[in-house]
Amino acid sequence: MKLEQVKSLIIQIVSDKQGCKGVELVTELASQVYMAQKEPSPEFDIPQILSDMADDGEIIEIEYWTPVMEYRVKSFYLPKGSEVFCEKAHHCKTLGLK
Repeated sequence: MKLEQVKSLIIQIVSDKQGCKGVELVTELASQVYMAQKEPSPEFDIPQILSDMADDGEIIEIEYWTPVMEYRVKSFYLPKGSEVFCEKAHHCKTLGLK
């Protein structure tokens, strides 16, 4: 599987689920990539691919943490074109959302 195929699969998964947690995305992606393999392919740096896709506007990544696990940043992914609103404006500013 080539990089562009992996990116297309990421977009498809996020769109089909209408957004998903990072762990769900990676699990589904790994499953589908494994099933599509007919021969070994190069390993992909999935976190870097997701970061690059978010930087390029191909998907939206929301990073967040909860009070119980402040040491752990989590991600939620949305399809391109989605709108994000926050109830508490001062929290959104810390995340870079407006």
